Amino acid sequence: MDVRPIKQQDSPDGAGAQSPDPADIARRLWRAIDLDEGVGLLLEAGKAIGLPIPSMLDDISQANAPLDTRGRLLAERFGWSPEFIERWVSRAYSLNNPIAIMCRFQHLPFVWINENTPDFAIGDRETHWRTLQELASQGITGSIIVPVRTPRARIGYIGFGGNLSRGGMEAVVEAHGSDLLIMGHAFMRLYLESHGTPQAPEDSASLSPREVDCLTHAAQGHGDEDIAGRLGISKHTARFHIENAVHKLGATNRTHAVALAAQLGLVGPVS
Repeated sequence: MDVRPIKQQDSPDGAGAQSPDPADIARRLWRAIDLDEGVGLLLEAGKAIGLPIPSMLDDISQANAPLDTRGRLLAERFGWSPEFIERWVSRAYSLNNPIAIMCRFQHLPFVWINENTPDFAIGDRETHWRTLQELASQGITGSIIVPVRTPRARIGYIGFGGNLSRGGMEAVVEAHGSDLLIMGHAFMRLYLESHGTPQAPEDSASLSPREVDCLTHAAQGHGDEDIAGRLGISKHTARFHIENAVHKLGATNRTHAVALAAQLGLVGPVS
Protein backbone atom coordinates (compact mmCIF):
# COMPACT_ATOMS: atom_id res chain seq x y z
CA MET A 1 0.00 0.00 0.00
CA ASP A 2 1.44 3.36 -1.03
CA VAL A 3 0.67 5.90 1.71
CA ARG A 4 2.76 8.76 0.34
CA PRO A 5 0.54 11.82 0.02
CA ILE A 6 -0.72 12.62 -3.46
CA LYS A 7 0.44 16.15 -4.05
CA GLN A 8 -2.24 17.00 -6.55
CA GLN A 9 -5.29 15.34 -8.01
CA ASP A 10 -8.09 16.25 -10.36
CA SER A 11 -11.22 17.67 -8.79
CA PRO A 12 -14.69 17.58 -10.37
CA ASP A 13 -14.37 21.12 -11.64
CA GLY A 14 -11.01 20.39 -13.21
CA ALA A 15 -9.03 22.43 -10.67
CA GLY A 16 -6.13 20.81 -8.86
CA ALA A 17 -6.89 19.81 -5.24
CA GLN A 18 -4.12 19.54 -2.68
CA SER A 19 -4.10 16.34 -0.64
CA PRO A 20 -3.12 16.66 3.05
CA ASP A 21 0.60 16.08 3.54
CA PRO A 22 1.54 14.55 6.94
CA ALA A 23 4.91 16.32 6.85
CA ASP A 24 3.17 19.69 6.39
CA ILE A 25 0.70 18.87 9.16
CA ALA A 26 3.62 17.99 11.46
CA ARG A 27 5.29 21.32 10.71
CA ARG A 28 2.07 23.24 11.41
CA LEU A 29 1.52 21.30 14.62
CA TRP A 30 5.07 22.09 15.74
CA ARG A 31 4.38 25.80 15.24
CA ALA A 32 0.90 25.73 16.82
CA ILE A 33 0.36 27.71 20.00
CA ASP A 34 -3.22 26.74 20.83
CA LEU A 35 -4.58 23.37 21.98
CA ASP A 36 -7.73 23.74 19.88
CA GLU A 37 -5.56 24.23 16.80
CA GLY A 38 -3.63 21.12 17.82
CA VAL A 39 -6.80 19.05 18.09
CA GLY A 40 -7.84 20.09 14.60
CA LEU A 41 -4.42 19.23 13.17
CA LEU A 42 -4.38 15.82 14.85
CA LEU A 43 -7.77 15.05 13.29
CA GLU A 44 -6.45 16.23 9.94
CA ALA A 45 -3.39 14.01 10.31
CA GLY A 46 -5.52 10.97 11.10
CA LYS A 47 -7.53 11.42 7.94
CA ALA A 48 -4.36 11.96 5.90
CA ILE A 49 -2.85 8.62 6.94
CA GLY A 50 -6.09 6.62 6.79
CA LEU A 51 -6.48 6.20 10.57
CA PRO A 52 -9.13 8.82 11.34
CA ILE A 53 -9.62 8.40 15.11
CA PRO A 54 -6.86 10.01 17.21
CA SER A 55 -6.26 9.23 20.86
CA MET A 56 -4.08 10.81 23.49
CA LEU A 57 -3.01 10.18 27.08
CA ASP A 58 -0.58 12.42 28.93
CA ASP A 59 0.27 9.89 31.66
CA ILE A 60 -0.34 6.14 31.36
CA SER A 61 -0.10 5.79 35.16
CA GLN A 62 -3.29 7.84 35.63
CA ALA A 63 -6.87 6.73 34.95
CA ASN A 64 -8.24 10.22 34.29
CA ALA A 65 -9.25 11.20 30.75
CA PRO A 66 -7.48 14.31 29.35
CA LEU A 67 -9.58 17.47 28.98
CA ASP A 68 -9.28 20.54 26.81
CA THR A 69 -9.05 24.02 28.31
CA ARG A 70 -12.85 24.29 28.56
CA GLY A 71 -13.21 20.99 30.40
CA ARG A 72 -14.39 18.98 27.41
CA LEU A 73 -13.02 15.47 26.98
CA LEU A 74 -10.38 15.35 24.27
CA ALA A 75 -11.47 11.81 23.41
CA GLU A 76 -14.96 13.09 22.63
CA ARG A 77 -13.51 15.75 20.35
CA PHE A 78 -11.49 13.04 18.62
CA GLY A 79 -14.67 11.09 17.85
CA TRP A 80 -14.92 8.57 20.67
CA SER A 81 -18.43 8.05 22.04
CA PRO A 82 -19.30 9.37 25.53
CA GLU A 83 -20.42 5.87 26.58
CA PHE A 84 -17.09 4.40 25.54
CA ILE A 85 -15.15 7.11 27.41
CA GLU A 86 -17.19 6.58 30.57
CA ARG A 87 -16.53 2.83 30.54
CA TRP A 88 -12.86 3.35 29.74
CA VAL A 89 -12.36 5.69 32.70
CA SER A 90 -14.58 3.87 35.22
CA ARG A 91 -12.83 0.56 34.52
CA ALA A 92 -9.37 2.18 34.52
CA TYR A 93 -8.48 0.64 31.17
CA SER A 94 -5.83 3.29 30.61
CA LEU A 95 -3.73 1.72 33.39
CA ASN A 96 -3.51 -1.82 32.05
CA ASN A 97 -4.60 -1.94 28.43
CA PRO A 98 -2.08 -3.47 26.01
CA ILE A 99 -1.25 -0.15 24.33
CA ALA A 100 -0.25 1.49 27.63
CA ILE A 101 1.86 -1.53 28.59
CA MET A 102 3.65 -1.51 25.23
CA CYS A 103 4.46 2.20 25.62
CA ARG A 104 6.66 1.29 28.58
CA PHE A 105 8.85 -0.78 26.25
CA GLN A 106 8.84 1.37 23.10
CA HIS A 107 10.15 4.84 22.28
CA LEU A 108 9.44 5.04 18.54
CA PRO A 109 6.11 4.90 16.67
CA PHE A 110 4.83 1.34 16.57
CA VAL A 111 1.94 -0.58 15.05
CA TRP A 112 -0.53 -2.30 17.32
CA ILE A 113 -3.15 -4.67 15.96
CA ASN A 114 -5.53 -6.51 18.23
CA GLU A 115 -4.98 -9.90 16.61
CA ASN A 116 -1.29 -10.02 17.47
CA THR A 117 -0.79 -8.40 20.87
CA PRO A 118 2.53 -9.64 22.31
CA ASP A 119 2.30 -11.76 25.43
CA PHE A 120 4.17 -9.24 27.58
CA ALA A 121 1.50 -6.61 26.85
CA ILE A 122 -1.55 -8.72 27.67
CA GLY A 123 -1.43 -8.37 31.46
CA ASP A 124 -4.73 -9.52 32.94
CA ARG A 125 -6.35 -11.56 30.17
CA GLU A 126 -9.93 -10.66 31.05
CA THR A 127 -9.09 -6.97 30.95
CA HIS A 128 -7.14 -7.51 27.74
CA TRP A 129 -10.07 -9.06 25.88
CA ARG A 130 -12.50 -6.49 27.26
CA THR A 131 -10.20 -3.78 25.95
CA LEU A 132 -10.17 -5.35 22.49
CA GLN A 133 -13.97 -5.56 22.47
CA GLU A 134 -14.30 -1.94 23.58
CA LEU A 135 -11.95 -0.74 20.83
CA ALA A 136 -13.69 -2.88 18.20
CA SER A 137 -16.99 -1.27 19.20
CA GLN A 138 -15.51 2.05 18.05
CA GLY A 139 -14.28 0.64 14.74
CA ILE A 140 -10.69 0.29 15.94
CA THR A 141 -8.92 -2.92 14.96
CA GLY A 142 -5.45 -1.44 15.10
CA SER A 143 -3.51 1.74 15.76
CA ILE A 144 -0.25 3.53 15.22
CA ILE A 145 1.00 4.62 18.63
CA VAL A 146 3.59 7.32 19.29
CA PRO A 147 5.04 7.07 22.82
CA VAL A 148 6.07 10.42 24.33
CA ARG A 149 8.27 10.85 27.40
CA THR A 150 7.13 13.90 29.38
CA PRO A 151 8.42 15.85 32.44
CA ARG A 152 9.02 13.92 35.66
CA ALA A 153 9.73 10.74 33.69
CA ARG A 154 6.08 10.25 32.81
CA ILE A 155 5.00 8.36 29.72
CA GLY A 156 2.19 9.51 27.46
CA TYR A 157 1.23 8.83 23.88
CA ILE A 158 -0.77 9.92 20.90
CA GLY A 159 -2.38 7.36 18.63
CA PHE A 160 -4.23 7.07 15.35
CA GLY A 161 -6.80 4.28 15.15
CA GLY A 162 -8.87 2.69 12.43
CA ASN A 163 -9.12 -0.51 10.46
CA LEU A 164 -6.09 -0.44 8.17
CA SER A 165 -4.26 -3.73 7.73
CA ARG A 166 -0.98 -4.30 9.53
CA GLY A 167 0.83 -3.85 6.23
CA GLY A 168 -0.94 -0.57 5.60
CA MET A 169 -0.01 0.79 9.03
CA GLU A 170 3.58 -0.38 8.73
CA ALA A 171 3.77 1.47 5.41
CA VAL A 172 2.53 4.65 7.13
CA VAL A 173 5.24 4.33 9.80
CA GLU A 174 7.88 3.68 7.14
CA ALA A 175 6.86 6.74 5.14
CA HIS A 176 5.97 9.13 7.98
CA GLY A 177 7.59 7.88 11.19
CA SER A 178 9.54 11.09 11.70
CA ASP A 179 6.42 13.19 11.09
CA LEU A 180 4.52 11.11 13.66
CA LEU A 181 7.26 11.69 16.23
CA ILE A 182 7.03 15.43 15.68
CA MET A 183 3.23 15.30 15.98
CA GLY A 184 3.45 13.38 19.25
CA HIS A 185 5.87 15.75 20.94
CA ALA A 186 4.24 18.87 19.50
CA PHE A 187 0.74 17.93 20.60
CA MET A 188 1.93 16.86 24.06
CA ARG A 189 3.67 20.22 24.44
CA LEU A 190 0.46 22.04 23.58
CA TYR A 191 -1.49 19.94 26.05
CA LEU A 192 0.96 20.37 28.92
CA GLU A 193 1.38 24.09 28.34
CA SER A 194 -2.38 24.62 28.25
CA HIS A 195 -2.77 22.81 31.58
CA GLY A 196 0.46 23.97 33.20
CA THR A 197 3.52 21.79 32.61
CA PRO A 198 4.00 19.52 35.64
CA GLN A 199 6.54 21.04 37.96
CA ALA A 200 9.54 19.01 38.99
CA PRO A 201 9.57 17.83 42.59
CA GLU A 202 11.64 19.83 45.07
CA ASP A 203 14.45 17.96 43.34
CA SER A 204 15.32 14.32 43.57
CA ALA A 205 18.67 15.36 45.02
CA SER A 206 16.81 16.69 48.07
CA LEU A 207 15.85 13.17 49.08
CA SER A 208 18.14 12.03 51.84
CA PRO A 209 20.09 8.77 51.45
CA ARG A 210 17.89 7.21 54.13
CA GLU A 211 14.72 8.28 52.32
CA VAL A 212 16.04 6.68 49.15
CA ASP A 213 16.89 3.52 51.10
CA CYS A 214 13.37 3.31 52.51
CA LEU A 215 11.76 3.89 49.12
CA THR A 216 14.03 1.27 47.56
CA HIS A 217 12.87 -1.36 50.04
CA ALA A 218 9.24 -0.22 49.67
CA ALA A 219 9.60 -0.69 45.91
CA GLN A 220 10.60 -4.30 46.59
CA GLY A 221 7.30 -4.84 48.40
CA HIS A 222 8.49 -4.51 52.00
CA GLY A 223 6.34 -2.91 54.67
CA ASP A 224 7.49 -0.50 57.38
CA GLU A 225 8.41 -3.24 59.84
CA ASP A 226 10.51 -5.13 57.30
CA ILE A 227 12.19 -1.93 56.15
CA ALA A 228 13.01 -1.03 59.74
CA GLY A 229 14.57 -4.45 60.38
CA ARG A 230 16.65 -4.33 57.21
CA LEU A 231 17.95 -0.84 57.90
CA GLY A 232 18.34 -1.13 61.67
CA ILE A 233 15.91 1.66 62.46
CA SER A 234 12.53 1.82 64.19
CA LYS A 235 9.26 1.22 62.37
CA HIS A 236 8.23 4.79 63.22
CA THR A 237 11.46 6.15 61.68
CA ALA A 238 10.96 4.11 58.50
CA ARG A 239 7.44 5.48 58.13
CA PHE A 240 8.74 9.02 58.84
CA HIS A 241 11.31 8.79 56.02
CA ILE A 242 8.77 7.47 53.53
CA GLU A 243 6.25 10.18 54.41
CA ASN A 244 8.98 12.79 53.90
CA ALA A 245 9.74 11.30 50.48
CA VAL A 246 6.04 11.39 49.59
CA HIS A 247 5.96 15.10 50.37
CA LYS A 248 9.22 15.93 48.55
CA LEU A 249 8.18 14.08 45.41
CA GLY A 250 4.76 15.71 45.37
CA ALA A 251 3.14 12.28 45.51
CA THR A 252 -0.36 11.54 46.79
CA ASN A 253 0.65 8.47 48.82
CA ARG A 254 3.53 6.04 49.32
CA THR A 255 2.56 3.90 46.32
CA HIS A 256 2.63 6.98 44.11
CA ALA A 257 5.98 8.00 45.64
CA VAL A 258 7.48 4.59 44.88
CA ALA A 259 6.23 4.80 41.28
CA LEU A 260 7.70 8.29 40.83
CA ALA A 261 10.99 7.26 42.41
CA ALA A 262 11.20 4.26 40.10
CA GLN A 263 10.44 6.42 37.04
CA LEU A 264 13.08 8.93 38.11
CA GLY A 265 15.67 6.16 38.48
CA LEU A 266 16.12 6.63 42.22
CA VAL A 267 15.43 3.06 43.30
CA GLY A 268 16.89 1.04 40.46
CA PRO A 269 15.17 -1.93 38.83
CA VAL A 270 12.26 -3.42 40.76
CA SER A 271 12.08 -7.20 40.81
